[in-house]
Amino acid sequence: MAEKYPSFSEYTAPNVWPSEELLPGFEANFRELCTLIIDIAALVARACDKYAEANIEGYQKGYLEHVVKTSVFTKARLLHYFPSPESASGVSSNTSNSSEEDDWCATHLDHGCKSVPF
Repeated sequence: MAEKYPSFSEYTAPNVWPSEELLPGFEANFRELCTLIIDIAALVARACDKYAEANIEGYQKGYLEHVVKTSVFTKARLLHYFPSPESASGVSSNTSNSSEEDDWCATHLDHGCKSVPF
């Protein structure tokens, strides 16, 4: 895949697996977990498709499920942001109300799903 998409190294770099001696079965179990996650995502996408087909004129039947099942690129991500050094030290970067600062993920506007040919 790296040869086909040379400008997308963040998507095509090979995985680095711990040795079998260090973590026996890790790679196989991880791959199985990824398959399960993708299968569940496809079921969620199918439900979204059914809703969209019933409520959006001209919606392409099965579009989202197809994208989830056939894409080789990330369509979802698991995010966790650790506290900033300022909040970890008790100093808040939020000057309006420091008691409301938290460690949750900030609002992202880059979510969505569309099929983009390269």
